[in-house]
Amino acid sequence: MLHDVGMFIGRNGHHKHSYYLIKNAGLLGHSEEELELIATIARYHRGSEPKDSHPGYNALPSVDRKLVTDMAAILRIAEALDRSHRQVVEMIKVNPSVAPSNRHVWQDMELELCIRADENIAPESWAFKEKKGLFEQQFQTRLTLKVEQTAAAHLGAKTTI
Repeated sequence: MLHDVGMFIGRNGHHKHSYYLIKNAGLLGHSEEELELIATIARYHRGSEPKDSHPGYNALPSVDRKLVTDMAAILRIAEALDRSHRQVVEMIKVNPSVAPSNRHVWQDMELELCIRADENIAPESWAFKEKKGLFEQQFQTRLTLKVEQTAAAHLGAKTTI
């Protein structure tokens, strides 16, 4: 819920502004450690991927670095699927599949996100392709998007996906 709070300071670099605001706002109900995690996840929801050379990320224990990277990868996908900020995705269904001969090998896994939308989702499809890399790397799986558009989307759509 807080990842875009940095937009109040400026659009450029808002992920870094979000980090600063979350970390320093004194949000009630969270420990300093929790705020550091929340801020760091927001920091990596866009822009560069987490790196050991980044001071805030490097200061985290290794288990927390993994958590931050996992959550940032998921947040990037969620952000991509609302790229237009019009909440056009009505439903998401995840279909996991593993190559039949390698069911025990997670590297051969593929997750298909099936989404239903009532509008043209070209911005979301584009953003998904751009943002899925960290997820695929972090979870060792291929990620694909299948779009099912409702009848309303077909009537008003200017482009097809």
